[in-house]
Amino acid sequence: MDLKANVQDNLLMETETTTAALDDLNEKFLPSIHLQKKGDHNSTGDLEKNAMESRNIGMSDMEMENKANNSKIFSESTQRCLQDEKKSNTESKPETFTEISVGELNKMTRYDFLRLQKKLYLLERDAENEREVMKTVNSSGEGVPGVLSHLEVVSVTSTRFGRICITFASYAHQTLPPHGLRKGDNVSIYSGGPMCRQEDHCRDGVVLDISNQDVHITIDEAYEFQESSSYSVKHFPSLENIKRILKALKCMAEVQGPSYHLSAVLFGESDPMPPLLRLPPKLTSSNSSNQLIFFNKTLDQSQQEAVDFVVKQQDLAVVHGPPGTGKTTTLIEIIRQHVKMGLKVLALAPSNLGVDNLVERLDIVGIRVVRIGHPARTTPATQRHTIDALMHNYEGREIVKDIQNEINTLTRRLDFIYGKDRHSTYKELGQLRKELNERQERMVRDLIQGADVVLCTLMSAHTSNAMRYLKKDHFGLTVIDECSQGTEASCYLSVLRSPKLVLAGDHQQLPPTVLSPEASALLISLMERVIDLHGSKIVKMLTVQYRMHVDIMSWSSAALYNNQLIAHESVSQHLLKDLPHVSNNEYTGVPLLLVDTSSCPGFEESIDESITASSRSNEGEASMVLALVQKMIAAGLSPQQVAVISPYSRQVKLVRSLIQVDYPEVEVQTVDGFQGREKEAVILTLVRSNTKGEIGFLAEDRRLNVAVTRARRHLSVVCDTQTLQQHSFLKTFVEYMLTNARVVRAEHMDEENCTQISADFRDLDLSDILKPQKPEVKPESKSEEQIAKEEFERTQIKTERIRKMLNTFIESSNKKYHFSAKLSSFERMIVHEAAQSMGLWHYSEGLNKKRHVVVSKEPVAEAQVVAVSDVKSPLDNEVKCSRDEEAPIYNVPQSEANDLCSEAAIVEKQAPTERLTKHCTICGKDILKENFTLHRLACEKKENEAISLRNKKVQEEKQTSELTANKENSKSKRKKNESKMKSTSAKEVVTEEEDFDAVLSAFAASHKRCNLAGCSAASAGSLLLQSCNYCHSWYCLQHFIAEAHGCGHHARQHARATVVTTTCKNLACCRRW
Repeated sequence: MDLKANVQDNLLMETETTTAALDDLNEKFLPSIHLQKKGDHNSTGDLEKNAMESRNIGMSDMEMENKANNSKIFSESTQRCLQDEKKSNTESKPETFTEISVGELNKMTRYDFLRLQKKLYLLERDAENEREVMKTVNSSGEGVPGVLSHLEVVSVTSTRFGRICITFASYAHQTLPPHGLRKGDNVSIYSGGPMCRQEDHCRDGVVLDISNQDVHITIDEAYEFQESSSYSVKHFPSLENIKRILKALKCMAEVQGPSYHLSAVLFGESDPMPPLLRLPPKLTSSNSSNQLIFFNKTLDQSQQEAVDFVVKQQDLAVVHGPPGTGKTTTLIEIIRQHVKMGLKVLALAPSNLGVDNLVERLDIVGIRVVRIGHPARTTPATQRHTIDALMHNYEGREIVKDIQNEINTLTRRLDFIYGKDRHSTYKELGQLRKELNERQERMVRDLIQGADVVLCTLMSAHTSNAMRYLKKDHFGLTVIDECSQGTEASCYLSVLRSPKLVLAGDHQQLPPTVLSPEASALLISLMERVIDLHGSKIVKMLTVQYRMHVDIMSWSSAALYNNQLIAHESVSQHLLKDLPHVSNNEYTGVPLLLVDTSSCPGFEESIDESITASSRSNEGEASMVLALVQKMIAAGLSPQQVAVISPYSRQVKLVRSLIQVDYPEVEVQTVDGFQGREKEAVILTLVRSNTKGEIGFLAEDRRLNVAVTRARRHLSVVCDTQTLQQHSFLKTFVEYMLTNARVVRAEHMDEENCTQISADFRDLDLSDILKPQKPEVKPESKSEEQIAKEEFERTQIKTERIRKMLNTFIESSNKKYHFSAKLSSFERMIVHEAAQSMGLWHYSEGLNKKRHVVVSKEPVAEAQVVAVSDVKSPLDNEVKCSRDEEAPIYNVPQSEANDLCSEAAIVEKQAPTERLTKHCTICGKDILKENFTLHRLACEKKENEAISLRNKKVQEEKQTSELTANKENSKSKRKKNESKMKSTSAKEVVTEEEDFDAVLSAFAASHKRCNLAGCSAASAGSLLLQSCNYCHSWYCLQHFIAEAHGCGHHARQHARATVVTTTCKNLACCRRW
C-alpha cells in the first residue's frame, strides 16, 4: 500500500503541474475572453478588434476581408464560450463529447474548436492518470507495471555516439518479472527498492534494448553506479507531450505571417487557393509541354495523377492511400519533385517506425536527410542519419572533444587551487563552455540546414530541440505521412512551419489511440476533417492496389472506398499454391476461407475480469487457428509467411502459447499492432460468440478493414457468424464471406485432427497461460536417476509429437513437409529416425540457423544415400551434430534403398558404407570420413584426460607414502639438511621443508636489525624497529621513513592517488567506474 500511495502522490504532483500549465494557457489563450470578464461589457468589440488586428500581419486583402466578416461570428463565439464555462462551473456532472461528429466540428469557429480540443485533452490526461493508478499493483501482487526493482549493474559501456549505456540485470540473473517496458521508453533510475523516492533519483535515460534477462539504458551524463548496490528503473509518462500540444493550440490561435492563410484553410475561414495552371520550369521538359518529368518511371496512372495534383496545389493537398496502393512510393516522388524545385522539406509521421520508413526510402534515392530523434528509438539502418551520428562524424568533432577534455581537466583542478588562480580558472571555464556550446550549435545548424529533408515524429517537431536553429520560413513544404493515426492537435506543431501542407494516409483505417470514452472526438483526425470540409478540391485518391487478391479486396472496396479500388493484374489472381514448394489443396487453392463456429459447443468466448483492462478469448477458435496453421505449413508454406491476428490481446496470448512450441516463427499479433504490415496468409480470429449478440469494439468499422486487408494471397476467418450478424456493418462482411469464401463448419473441418487438438487444448489451464510469468526459481539438486528419467520422458514426448505430425503429413495430399529450423540437432535426429521407421524419405538442407529437415513421400532425384544406422542414440549427438551442419544429407527407407542399389545410375552416386566411414581405433566406432579428423581429436583428448587422471592418482598415492616416511625421519633429515645448506652452493635445489626453515630463520633475523645497508646500529643487540608500508622491511627509528631508505617514490604515488580518489567523489564531471 505504501508503494501505491507513493505512485498516487507522484501522479497527483504531475497532475497539478499539468493543470498549472493549462491555467497558464487560459491566461494567454483567447485573452479577449478573459478581459471581457474583468472589464466593461461594452468594450468587447474594441478588444476583439485589437485581437484580430494583431494577427493581420502578412495576410492578403481577401483574407483580411474574410477575417473582418468573421468578427461577428467571433463575438458570438465569445458569448457562447462564457455561457458554457459558467454552466460547466455550476454543474457537477463532467462534460462529455461522445456524440460530436466530423460535420459538427467543421461548423465550429476556430476558437470554439481549439477550446474544445483543450477540454478533450484534459479528459484524456485524467484517463491516463487513472490508468496509472489502477495498474499500480496488479492482482497477483507480483510487481508494479512500468517498474523494475532489485537490479544490479552488469556493465557500463559507451555507445557509438558518445552516450553511456548501463546494463541492469536482476540478482542471480533470473528472468525479469512482468514490467511493460519497451524500447524507447523514458525511464528514471533510482537507488534502492521499488519505492522510487525523489531523494534516491540517480539519472534519467531511455531504454535502448530489453530482453528477458537484462535491460540496457542510455544516459547522457556520467554517474558513479556501484556494482554491489541495488537499483530500480521506473517508466515515467512524460508531461512534455501535453505541454507541447498546449503550446501548439496557443500558436494556432495566435498564428501570424505567411502561415496564417494555411491555418485559415484548415478551419474553413478561407478557401484553398486554385492550383497552378503551369508547372514550374524546373519540373518540365525543355519543349514546354507542361508535362511533369517523373523520377520513378514505374508509377501507375493514379500515382502520377496524385503527384501532378500535389505539385500544382499551392497550400493544401491530401493523398488518400488505401491499403496496398503505394502511398509511400507516391510520397517519395512528391518530396523529390519539391527538392528539385529548391525547396526544403519537413517530413513527419506519428510513429518512429513510420519516420524510419521514410528515411530508408529517401536514402535509397540519394536525398540528403537528417533524422531528429534519440538513436535508441530508431532502427539500425537509420541511426547513421541521426543528429548524434552525423555530429560524431563531423569534421570539427575532434576540436569539440579537445574542449570537453580541457573543461574536465580544469574542473578537477578547482579543488586544489585558491585565490586568484581559482577565479581565473572559473573565468577560463566559462569561456570554454561558451566556445563548446557555440561549436556544437554551429555543427547542428550546419547539418540541419544543409539537409534537403528533415524528418521527425509529430511530437518532436517543437522548437526545444534541433528545430530551434531553423528560421520560421526555412521549409517550403510539410509532409505528414499516416496522418490519420495522429491526433489533430499533434499535427499543429508542424503544419505552421511552411506555407504548404501535404497530408497522406487512410482515414478508413485505425485512428489514434484514445483512452477516455468521453474524449472520443479526438479520434477524428485532421485528415478526415479537412476532407469533409473541402472535399474533392484538395483530395487525390490512389486506386490501384498491389497487395491483395481481388476477392480479398472486393469487400473493403465496396464497403469503405465506393468500389474505386482496382487489383493490379500482377496480384489480382495470385494464390498460395502459386508460391514455390506449396502444394495445391482445399486451403492453398482458395483466397477466402470461413470457419463458422456458430452453435458449436466449446466455442464460447470467455473474459477475465481480474485483468485491469478486461480482454476476451475463445478456446475453440484458438484450436481452429492451430489446425489451420498446421495445414498451411504442411502444404509447404513457410512459417514466416503466415500470421495470426485478433482484435483481443488475450486471444493473441492464448494462440501464441499454443503454436509457439512447434511454430515459433509464425507471427501472432493484435490487429492494432499489425497495421501497416502484410503476410501471404492471414488467419483472423474474431473471438466474440454469445447469445446476446454483443460484439464490443468489433463495431469499429476501421478495425475490421485493417484486419481483412493484411492478407496478400489467402485470408482465413474464424468466427461465430450468428453473433456477428447482429451488427449491420459486420453483417455485410459475413454475407460477403458466405457468398465468396469456402465455408467450413467447425465440427466438420478435419474432424479427427480437430478432436485431437481440442483434447490437447482442454488439458491446458487457461489461467496459467494468461497470467504473467513468474521468475524462474532455481530447482533443487536432483539425483542422476531423476535427471535421466526426466530426459527420457522429454524425449518420448518429442518423439510422439513428431510422429503425430508425420502421420498428419502421410494422410494429407502433400508430397513434402518442411520442419522448423528451430529444431535442435537432437530433435532433427528424432525426425530422421521417425521418418525412417515410417518409410518416408528424409534429408536435411540449409546451413547454420536455416538448417532443417525435409520429409518427402517421393524419392529425391539428387540424393546422396546414407544408411540410417549412422544415426544411433543421444550418446552420439556430438558426431551427429557436426554431421548435421555439413552438406545436405539425404536418407531413404531401407526397403527402397535396396531397390535403388540395383539401378546403375544411383549406384554410381551412392558410395558404399566402407568408403563413407572410417574405423576409429580408440573408441571402436565407424565415423564418417569427413568428420573423422574432428572425432579423432575428440577421442584423443578424452584418452589423454583419462591417462592424466590415472597418473595424478598414482602421484597422489606416492606423495602420501612419502609424507608418512618424512614425518618419521624429520629430525634426522633436518640436521642433515642444515649441514648440506652450509656446504652446498646457493644454486642447488633444496626441498620444500628446507626452504621454509630458511625463510623462517631469515625472517626472524630481519626483525632484530635495521635492514638498511651501512646502518651503524644494525649490529646492536636490541633495537626499536618499525615496518615500512611499501617494501615491508624493518628499519630503525632513524631510517623507517620511506624517503630515508629508498621508498620515497612509492609514498608520493600513494599520496597522489589518495587525493584524486577523495576529490573525485565530489565532482560530477569526474565520476569513475
